[in-house]
Parts: sequence; structure tokens; C-alpha cells
Amino acid sequence: VVAQRRAEPGTIHVQLLTAVAVSAVSTSDVVAHLLADARLKLGDEQPLQNHVQPLDPRTRKATFPLVYRLGSRKECVALRFSMEAKVQPIGGGAVEVSTMESNTSPPIVIMTNQKQWESCEGALLLRHIFQGKLHVPWFLFANRMQEEFISALRQDRFKPSRPLSVQDLKYLHQKCCSGREIVTQKEFEDFWKWYGKCMQVLRYQRHIGPMWEAGLFYGFMTRSMVNQALEGQPLGTFIIRFSERYPGQMGIGYIGASYTDDGSPTASGHSIKHYLVKPTDTAAAKITLPDFCRNYQQFATILQLNMSAIQLGDQGAPCFTPLRKHAAFGQFYSKRSGKSAESGDGYDPL
Repeated sequence: VVAQRRAEPGTIHVQLLTAVAVSAVSTSDVVAHLLADARLKLGDEQPLQNHVQPLDPRTRKATFPLVYRLGSRKECVALRFSMEAKVQPIGGGAVEVSTMESNTSPPIVIMTNQKQWESCEGALLLRHIFQGKLHVPWFLFANRMQEEFISALRQDRFKPSRPLSVQDLKYLHQKCCSGREIVTQKEFEDFWKWYGKCMQVLRYQRHIGPMWEAGLFYGFMTRSMVNQALEGQPLGTFIIRFSERYPGQMGIGYIGASYTDDGSPTASGHSIKHYLVKPTDTAAAKITLPDFCRNYQQFATILQLNMSAIQLGDQGAPCFTPLRKHAAFGQFYSKRSGKSAESGDGYDPL
């Protein structure tokens, strides 16, 4: 998925390859073409900016910082590159003019704004995973989901900072197809309605991506997993994950003070509680999640995921390190923060 009217960070490189017995005497500029289905009317305007680039005579490469002038209305399009070259057999012979074309690129979707990313990415991923089939094995599905996850979060594909862990994939396996070894298109479409919104948050919501990579946002875990992680922790300990029932929203599990109906402390004095972070807490209040957590004394010490175990591929239960929230979130705090918190359905108020 690429953005309209904005140069993408991943610049495209095109290289001329010739046969062993042939040399290129001279070459024209390389031209990029946008290929679209007849249903997508591109109009008379050139859909690409910076679509003509010279070929470096030494490296035989052309670099394209393409800018897409038109959106593709969530339809798949593709790129192809062409050029003319005068070629001659090694050792002499007649010079011929040859028109050369590249293979067609993998499909892309040009979105007009970032709110379209979720639906565009879902359409591309469905096409990439199923390739016309009605169902695929889970191992294939999981591998392609991992590729998409690393790409969506702009991580290094060869050395990702925090890809989906074994535990994450086990959770998503259950969430997507109840742990079965086959995933259908219908199951993917239903799963993406939840998972796609989570990915939109990880990719675009301020600070959430860096928090994920630092292990400050666990992400994919059940309420029972949260309870297990918080069991025996002191008052004010908390952990952040995606809500299982509210797509794209986050829940905070924490150890909070507990009271009887008459207002007196319970025997233990505390219990595990869950708070649903709503859009009115952050987006409407124009504050980030770290600022929201800063505002409430109920959140004192976050459980940070042990990243070294994740990077080593540890398949056991996740390990956590308690970290005071100001030390964890200090780099993300803004100069001002508001205060807003209400009860969510099935969650505790603050």
C-alpha cells in the first residue's frame, strides 16, 4: 500500500541486464508505467510523478522516487518499466535498436489518506495469502502474516526489532480459525475486521509502534493471560494489550485497590482490574496513551516484556520486568496532558 502525492521511503531501483554476448551501446531514459484495470479510469493526467529517470552508465541502474498523483480507489494496480537501447554483439556486428520492458511488479494499492490503509492492506494481504484459493494451511498463512507485520511496522526484514512471537502467533491462530490447521477466506475476512484495526493502530497511532518494539505494549493476549502476568504483583502494576472485543482499542490490566460495598477495604486490599481505553480518553482529549497513563496514580509500574527472550525465539510463557512508568514513558510524554477516564462495557472504571 502506497500513499497518494507523497514520495515513498522505499525508493525503487531498476537495473538493465544484458546477455553475455551483447553490449549496450547507448540507452534512453527509463520510463515507469502505471498499469490499471479498465474499470479504474485514470484520466488524461499522468498518474506518476518522477516517472522518467536516466540510467546510470556505470551501474546500469535507474532510481525512481515515485510520487503517485491519483488514488486507485482500493483497486490493485502495478508498475512496469520500459526503455530503448542500442545493442551490439560483443566483437562487432550490426547495431540494433531494442525496446525493453521489465516484468510487471507485484500488485499495489494507492490510498488517498491513511484511514484507507486498513482496508487496502487487507485486500492486498488476502490476495497475497490465498492467490485465488478458498483456503490455505495455517503455516503458510502465518508466514505471510509475519511478512506483512514486519513490513507494516517498517522493521528491517532481515533483522526485525520485534516481529510476531511464537506466543503472538499461537494467540492469533486461535483468534483467526480456532486453532485449526486450515484457514478459509471467510475466516480471514472476519479476522481482519479485528486484526486490521490493531495493525492500523500499531502503524499509525503516535508512540504505539515504538512502545511495541520496546516491549511496553504487549499487544496480543487474553484477559486470563493478563491475570496470570499480574498475579502476585504489587498495587499499581499494569500491562497494556489490545481489547479482544473492541477492535483497535486497548485495555489496561492493573492491580487496583478493592473495597467492599460499604466502602471499606477488602481483606487483600487489592484485586486485578481491567480498564478499556476509549477514543474519548486519547484522541478526543488530544493526548497520547503514555500521557493518559501518566495522569492516573492507579498506573504506577508497567510490566515490560523481556525482549531478549523474544529475539531468541523463546516458546515459553512471556517474561516481564517491572518498570516505573515515568522511566518507561518519559521519552513519550508531551508537555501537557489532559485527564479523562470513564467506565467501559465489561471493564472497571478508574
